[in-house]
Amino acid sequence: EGVARALVNKGVALGQMNRPEDEIAVYNKVVKRFSASERPESLEQVAMALVRKGITLNRMNRSEDAFAVYDEVVERFGESEELKLLEKAAMALVNKGVALREMDRPEDAIAVYDNVVERFGESEESELLEKVAGALVNKGVALMKMDRPEDAIAVYDEVVERFSESEIEAVSITVSKAINNKGGTLLKIGDLEGAMAAYIAAQELWPENILAIHGGFNTLRKMNKENEAFSYLDE
Repeated sequence: EGVARALVNKGVALGQMNRPEDEIAVYNKVVKRFSASERPESLEQVAMALVRKGITLNRMNRSEDAFAVYDEVVERFGESEELKLLEKAAMALVNKGVALREMDRPEDAIAVYDNVVERFGESEESELLEKVAGALVNKGVALMKMDRPEDAIAVYDEVVERFSESEIEAVSITVSKAINNKGGTLLKIGDLEGAMAAYIAAQELWPENILAIHGGFNTLRKMNKENEAFSYLDE
């Protein structure tokens, strides 16, 4: 497991040096050497190598190759009893969804996000719930790309309903992002009061949410409340 982890780290370092072909070669080496292992720790590094390979392929504009790698992660580890392996499968799906959205394929992205929720939505594990919450937020973004603001708002509300009581910091931050996105959506359809309420709620949940702070500032200015807007920034 130590060797596998070291190789994955070497791949990451090569990526940071802008040597993607060499980076992928290292990830392939990890997969070849450790795929037959029965040790969960080694298989975790195999899964991570594949996820990293997918990310790198996507950056190289080899999206279809990246999708094939992400699908391999899900096929190999999506039914695992090991949490770390399930987490990598969820990560692969979310990455695939984001890539599809960036390729202007929002409907395909939404199908992938729904797959994340279907597979992992009933889990009680924080690592998986974080991925589910993130998938739903990304689904909302994809719906907005399709000019479906009401559906996007419904998804953001679902995030709040499902996860607002979570004590997991990463999940709470994702809920704050969902509320912030709801504010942006309400702003676009002209509901200034609703947008302002959303931005305030997002910031209350995560005070460092810069986007919510700026969203509230801009909304107050649109409401011709200049003094309140600048006071809002100072709070």
